[in-house]
Amino acid sequence: LIVSVQSFRFTETMPSDSPRRYFDKGLRLAQIDKELLKLEAYMVKRVNDERQARGLPSLTSHGLLAAIARAHSGEMSDKNYFEHESPTPYLHTPSDRYFLAFHKRPRCVAENIAMGSCNSWFNPEDALEKMVRHRLNLPWRPTQEDIEESQRGLMNSPGHCANILIPDTTIIGIGIVCKNGYFWVTQMFAFP
Repeated sequence: LIVSVQSFRFTETMPSDSPRRYFDKGLRLAQIDKELLKLEAYMVKRVNDERQARGLPSLTSHGLLAAIARAHSGEMSDKNYFEHESPTPYLHTPSDRYFLAFHKRPRCVAENIAMGSCNSWFNPEDALEKMVRHRLNLPWRPTQEDIEESQRGLMNSPGHCANILIPDTTIIGIGIVCKNGYFWVTQMFAFP
């Protein structure tokens, strides 16, 4: 499990010529895989379990914030990087992505990212299943155990844990993308 964290506060300036095309070309990504959608919901539940255990209110899952998070996970997998900063102009930081989607500045936006291998979705002893999935180009998906391991890793990291437990945040969006046996997770937290 590889994890990284930074908390971002929105800057006061955004280029006035920010083209709307970036919003339509990569900022949002719908989750079409029902199994991954269930895993995203499971991770939201786990985040809220951690918050409730510490006396903090639960976060509300927000569809647009999840689509933004999912798009960042997708871009990291497609462009082979693992950073909070996107190489795409106007989508550089979580704050930039939030602004282009919501058209307003949040009081707080934070992000956690994680990456892992989908090593528990099949029985490693079952070479036939592995060969069939490879030949048919079937997706490799993380399991609930993979997501649980990722969440434990985030909670064991002081910076990640701090983002999960920011008292002022009210909404959450989680986006999971998998490709070639690996998965990318982006957790976004905001106080609009």
